[in-house]
Amino acid sequence: MREQKSFEGISYDLGGLLGQAMEELVERRGIAQPQARRALLQRLGLNRQA
Repeated sequence: MREQKSFEGISYDLGGLLGQAMEELVERRGIAQPQARRALLQRLGLNRQA
């Protein structure tokens, strides 16, 4: 990946990645689950605005 400077052709499990991020925020950093979820969705640009 460093050599090609791209994620093209690389596959990963998005569910696993999000699970690890939630684990880091909730269990290791002590952030409440609802706030951690909102932060992840916002960071990924997936938050809904009514």
